[in-house]
Amino acid sequence: MPDLQARIQVALFNILQEKDVQIRGFKIRLPLDVQFVFTANPEDYTNRGSIVTPLKDRIDSQIMTHYARTVEESRTITDLEAETY
Repeated sequence: MPDLQARIQVALFNILQEKDVQIRGFKIRLPLDVQFVFTANPEDYTNRGSIVTPLKDRIDSQIMTHYARTVEESRTITDLEAETY
């Protein structure tokens, strides 16, 4: 996520917040029902950009963990984290 240009992150924010998309100056409203899953390395791991604040404020949960050993373990972590919100 931090590697995306700020203007692209703002476009994602618009999709999440306003449910609209601008394509070359034309505003198009779409009936969207989407779920985004973002990934990023910890800030101290690389020095590669950041997430724009308005978008960061809309991210509901943050899972900080080491790599899971299996796919099933990853799913369990995600399910447990989702239940807290």
